[in-house]
Amino acid sequence: MTDIIAPAPASDSLPSPRFRGVLWHADGRVVEGLSARELADATPDGARGATFWVDVLWPDEEVLAELTRTFALDTNAIEDTIAYDERPKATRHPGHLFVTAYATGIGAVPDGPTGPTGPAGRPGAAGGPDAAVAEAAAANAAFAQWADTDDEADTDDGADTDDGAVRRRRRRRHRRREGVAPSSLRASRVSMFVLPRGIVTVRRDDRFDVDRAVSRWRNGTAGGAEGPLGLLHAILDVIVDGHLDTAEQFDDALEDVEDRLFDDRIHDRSVQRTNYRLRKELVHFRRLVLPMRDVVSAIVRHRDDHDSDAWSKELSSDFADLFDHVLRVAEWTESLRELVTTIFETNLSLQDARLNTVMKKLTGWAAIIAVPTAITGWFGQNVPYPGSDEVSGLIASTVAIVTLALLLFVVFRRKDWI
Repeated sequence: MTDIIAPAPASDSLPSPRFRGVLWHADGRVVEGLSARELADATPDGARGATFWVDVLWPDEEVLAELTRTFALDTNAIEDTIAYDERPKATRHPGHLFVTAYATGIGAVPDGPTGPTGPAGRPGAAGGPDAAVAEAAAANAAFAQWADTDDEADTDDGADTDDGAVRRRRRRRHRRREGVAPSSLRASRVSMFVLPRGIVTVRRDDRFDVDRAVSRWRNGTAGGAEGPLGLLHAILDVIVDGHLDTAEQFDDALEDVEDRLFDDRIHDRSVQRTNYRLRKELVHFRRLVLPMRDVVSAIVRHRDDHDSDAWSKELSSDFADLFDHVLRVAEWTESLRELVTTIFETNLSLQDARLNTVMKKLTGWAAIIAVPTAITGWFGQNVPYPGSDEVSGLIASTVAIVTLALLLFVVFRRKDWI
């Protein structure tokens, strides 16, 4: 991967933009290390057979401006590549199709690179894999911090700002300062510009394995002959496969919560905490996967905007299969959402049942304890009674206490009150 097509940001804490340009010729030749201008010149309008791919990681304004000038990209779409809280979408602009999607995963923050295009994949990375992972983690964190600072600075200017988005970003920074545990759901946005002879991907982090998508496209049945639309399908296919894996992990986590819910040991606090976290993560996950139905539908709907050779029967079948997977994820997400609600309500019902059981046991033991209290209180009065000041009176009162207490214990035990 070549490093930079534009000067690095002024601050040393910001990650340098990373640019990769690859050109596939019709005869199978592959040329890497090309600049954006060289790729545009190698695939003029009307040229057939050659397909290019541009991947930009950790972009800055200069890199995005260069892409806009070179490929005549829509400025609003360019702004959406680095804007916060953009929903998955597919919009048609003059000369290209703009698609936004989110790759997802669950677990520890995957700060390390996910493929040979990441820092760890660069030949001769100083310090070995551990140093490369640390470099990628620092770069991702620095880019996020730079984006936060940049957006906040724009907000202070008071022009063209979204107050709701600004408030959400401030709440995120406040939660980070307060040390609130972050969500285990990880989302990585991938923005794609689908041009007649190529595709441009823009990523703000290196968590998504874009090389896996390229390899799937090149090793598919068409062998990469489907062009940019085939590469678009491969990227979306890998993303949706990740959605299925994430949904399966949610399912496994909820099954674990169910097991603890009916365990003999009481896990009320841990179950509530885990269930609430999963509920929040599912809400976020649902916002990322449900719009994918509209994304795939919009891509298919704009098929007439491409030339007749670009959309083959095989490609139509691939997108139909992709849409089926998207529907499966959406339906799975809805069922998981209902399952979370059911677990929440079941946990409350079990707590009420446990409370009733405890109250029954307390009532039973209170009745048992009341018997000796009543007898000893009665015989404790300062009046003569049969056996007063004699050993026989002590024996009689003790036998009465034990007999009545055992009788009540047996009765309450049969009724399952204690």
